[in-house]
Amino acid sequence: MSHFERNKDFFDRPYLLTKDQQSKPLTVISGFFDDYRLCQARESLTGFLNCALTSNRDFAEASDRATAIEFCNRMEELLEATFLLARKTG
Repeated sequence: MSHFERNKDFFDRPYLLTKDQQSKPLTVISGFFDDYRLCQARESLTGFLNCALTSNRDFAEASDRATAIEFCNRMEELLEATFLLARKTG
């Protein structure tokens, strides 16, 4: 059981952001891209995925690996969209 399942108050809401960050989420997005270039974020996601899939720990089944790959692809899409939004409004 994940720590999210043990702490139901974490479900579907930010818990790391301050109240100010929650009211101005674009400051968090802009801050992320001030700290990390888009290529660095892509590299990190790819590195995490490669690391996870080269171990047999949690991805022994092909369907688990396929799900992880799809999740990573969707995260990259989200990252790119967020990057564009941050640059347009930042």
